[in-house]
Amino acid sequence: MATADDKSRFEILFGALRDHQQGLLENTAKTAGFLLLSIGWLATSQTARETLNADGLLRGAAIGGVLVATALYIAAAFHVYRAAQRIRARLIELAYLPLEDIETRGISALLLAVLTLGNLTISLLLVVLIWRLGR
Repeated sequence: MATADDKSRFEILFGALRDHQQGLLENTAKTAGFLLLSIGWLATSQTARETLNADGLLRGAAIGGVLVATALYIAAAFHVYRAAQRIRARLIELAYLPLEDIETRGISALLLAVLTLGNLTISLLLVVLIWRLGR
């Protein structure tokens, strides 16, 4: 069975780590943008506010949808983080580059926390806005 040399393995793994980091950042920004647009739409659309105010079931479904979508985003972010950590460990084993160079493309626990807590905060603001429409 043919195997890749260390340089080839490094290039593949480092590229995968870069893609994981870039994907997480892009998806977090897209999610935040969608949530902020949703808040803006509810804040400015009289029809949306009246509809959610008049229908408690629809309001509850909207809140549930936001919470489920947020939980799925957080689960996906943790999955990407764990995958990136496994790739990082393989890169360290290869010892092809110093650790500080590998870290430039890593996903730290702090970065994961900032990204997920940021979107969680926006999600909770949206949930509160939807909930308050029924009061």
